[in-house]
Order: sequence, then C-alpha cells, then structure tokens
Amino acid sequence: MVFIGSYFFSFSVANTQIENNNLLVKKLDVRLHQFYSKIEKKYLSLDERIKFLTSLNKKIDNLLIKYYNSKILVFILNYIKQKNYSQIIKYKQQKNMGDCLNMTDTDENILNKLIIWHGYDSKFNIIRKKLSKQELCLNVVKLDLSKLWLKFLPKQIGYLRNLKTLNLYSNNLTELPKEIWNLNNLKYLYLNSNNLTSLPETIGKLHNLVEINLTDNNLVSLPESIGDLDNLEFLELGYNKLTLLPSTIWNLKNLKELYLNDNNLIKLPNSITHLNKLQYLSLSWNEKLWKLNRNFTLHLSEKICEKWVLYSGDLCIEKGNNTLILKNY
Repeated sequence: MVFIGSYFFSFSVANTQIENNNLLVKKLDVRLHQFYSKIEKKYLSLDERIKFLTSLNKKIDNLLIKYYNSKILVFILNYIKQKNYSQIIKYKQQKNMGDCLNMTDTDENILNKLIIWHGYDSKFNIIRKKLSKQELCLNVVKLDLSKLWLKFLPKQIGYLRNLKTLNLYSNNLTELPKEIWNLNNLKYLYLNSNNLTSLPETIGKLHNLVEINLTDNNLVSLPESIGDLDNLEFLELGYNKLTLLPSTIWNLKNLKELYLNDNNLIKLPNSITHLNKLQYLSLSWNEKLWKLNRNFTLHLSEKICEKWVLYSGDLCIEKGNNTLILKNY
C-alpha cells in the first residue's frame, strides 16, 4: 500500500516490476478515478479541491525525497503527482468557465466561450479558433457542460439548432432559459444533479427528446406539457420532491423506463397502465405513497403484466390474474 497523508492506494507493489508499467498504470488509473470521486463528494467547492490536491502534491514531493532509492515507488508517486496536477488544471478550467460567462458579452463571444473552452464532439474534436455564430449553430451536435459549476445557462444556447445531446450534469442551475426549448433536434438532455425547482411549460416543444434525466434536483412539480414529449423513452425523476404527477404524463406512449424513486408522492393514478411500452418502473422510497395507500393495486393487461419490471426497494410486489399489487412491508 502507498500512503499519502491520510489516503492510501491499496495495491501491492512488492512484486511489481517497473518494466511492466502498463499493468501498473491501469491499476493506478482505477484507484485514482475512485480517489477523485471521493474528493469531489467531500469538497464541493472547486477552490477546496484545488487547495487539497496542491497540498497533496507537496506531501508527494517529501515522499519522493524519502524514497528516492526505490524505482517503483518513485514511478508511482510521480504518476500520482502528474495526475493530480492534471486534475488541478481541470478544476481551474471549470472555475474559469463558470467565471467567464458574462451576459453583457456579444452572442458570438458567449457561444465561443461555451464551445471552445470545453470542446465538443462534431466534425471537429476541439475548436481552437473563433467561429461565427452561423458556423457554431451549424456544427455543434453534442455539447458537454457537465461539472462546470454553472449558476446559469446563457440564452444563446438556443442558437445551437442542430444540437442533439446536451449534458448539464452536476452544475448549480436553478432555472433554465426559455430559449433552450428552441433546440428542436435535441434527443438527449442531462440535467441531473442541479438545483432546479421547476421546468417551463415550453419543455413540451422538444418533440424529438428520447431521454431526459432530472435526477437529484429539487423539483416539486412537473408542467402539464411534459405529456407532449411523444418520442420520450426514458424519464428519470428520482431524488426530487414530487408529490403529484400531471395526468398528461400518461400520454407518453413510447416511454420504456420511468424512475420515480425517492420522492414525496402521495398518489399514483391507475392511468399509469396506459403506458403500454413501459418496461421498468421505479417507485421505491416514496413513504407517503405507501402510508396513504396501504395496498396499491394496478389492473394490467396480460401483455403489460408479463413484461413490467419494478424496482421494489421498500415494496413487496405480488403478480397474478393480470393484477399488480404493491404492498408496504
């Protein structure tokens, strides 16, 4: 084991040969990935993460002096130090990205900041030159703005008419600009791990959406227009504060997976059985639902009853006679 401060990387180095560093690097990468995930959970602030990893690298410098005669340890410590440094650069970029967005900028400047800073998957890997607004709007099909600590999303996002995938995972968004719903070609929208409390009615304009992930927000309700998303197949609403669902949600005829776990639901209408293509339904950890409805019975067609898979969690599920009975333990 290699100890660095109060952290250690639990793999044996006794029988590891420095010449066989490909296998060692793979092991290190796995451990470091787990390590950085823990760091991001412990330190929510980007400044705290930068400070911690900078301090850690100083401790590594001391260890390098202490174990200078061990080739394998020197290799491992230098590799960790290098990865830490790359992670520090990444956090600094994220911090700068959050700071650099200025609503007084021109449309072209804001779009260039969004695209150039983070890069995107299109016919180019990373854009390194300034493009006109028209060029940006034509070329961008996938945009990853995850983990950038963004507090708002510029309205200029609505110019990216050909965008198909938009990843806004793990930011500080509390609302969305209405212009986002002008993205008529959008298929995949990831808004999980933000601070959204509501969605605008204009969400119903995204008719090409196949998946929308809203897990881990503060949603207390959904707009009626969500039922207009006729191509939606995956709807993830877990870990919110929903008490009721709009009746229109049962109009989602193509929905295959619906995640409603860890909410405050008090009622679930029997019209859920209208979702003929639904294959997976997660309802666990909705305590009020089961306290108010001791036994919740759904009368299903034989076809639906055969293919439904429910994540039970705190529920007991009984199947029989085309009826699904969900009981609280």
